[in-house]
Amino acid sequence: MDRLATMRTFISVAETGSFSETARLLDVSAPLVSRHVSDLEAHLGIRLFNRSTRRVELSEAGAAYYPDCVALIEQLDAAESRIAGLGERPTGLLRVSVPMDFGRLFLGPAFRQFLSEAPEVRLDVRYEDREARFVEEQVDVALRIGQLPDSSLVARRLGSACLGCYASPDYLAAHGIPNDLEALRDHDLLAYSLSSTPGHWQFEGDEGRTAIPLAGRWRLSCNNGRALAEAACRSLGIVRLPEFLVQDHLEAGRLEEVLRHHRSAPLEISAVTLHRRFRPGKISAFLDFMEAHFRGRNDWLPGPDRA
Repeated sequence: MDRLATMRTFISVAETGSFSETARLLDVSAPLVSRHVSDLEAHLGIRLFNRSTRRVELSEAGAAYYPDCVALIEQLDAAESRIAGLGERPTGLLRVSVPMDFGRLFLGPAFRQFLSEAPEVRLDVRYEDREARFVEEQVDVALRIGQLPDSSLVARRLGSACLGCYASPDYLAAHGIPNDLEALRDHDLLAYSLSSTPGHWQFEGDEGRTAIPLAGRWRLSCNNGRALAEAACRSLGIVRLPEFLVQDHLEAGRLEEVLRHHRSAPLEISAVTLHRRFRPGKISAFLDFMEAHFRGRNDWLPGPDRA
């Protein structure tokens, strides 16, 4: 048994969830992939995958074995790359996951500049308002806004933003301006369904942290921030969003901010990767570029980072 070949095959099957896809990626036959996995399981004396007709998933033992296996292979690859002089060179396919509206508003020029500076990199950008599944979807870097509960991820800070409450002038004229958080209970609320705190709005103020429950109070719930902002412009209620999603509506007078003294604590905007000791040059180059691109700028993002 070629231990390195079987370990590489195991890692690929774990990340793709497919024997046939692994065979395509490694340019080998599907029976060889199956034999490698079977040989490794026989060597270890334990099943690494739960197999079904539709999906191949890591078993409990396989999930425990995967990070150690990745670390060993990456350490070997890094050593070989350093000797070959390739360890720091950005090259190959880089998969990046970004929040849909944030990416469309701010990241297009950054991606173009990065590609011009790293001509050997191919960039696969996924615009999606959900957390990336790094292993299953082979994501290299994800940009996230807010808390990062998963300690297995490593984050590099790019900036921050605040959540504020906004409504149209017509809505406020018809329903009144809320002067305190309790007044929100008498208003129509527009809820972001992918929020990390979907059941309530959380505020920071002089009196500390306050949570306003949303159960039974929201008029419209949606999984896209810009769509919610447009609903607020049409006087459907009060929306709570990062300021960068409503800045153009504020400047045009379509929305007004209410309860300004009850904004959220700053939300961190981070570039996130798996916790790996040896990173390919393409990932390191992208992280360094993103940090430098936004460092010291005070006009790209409204909120606490704006001078």
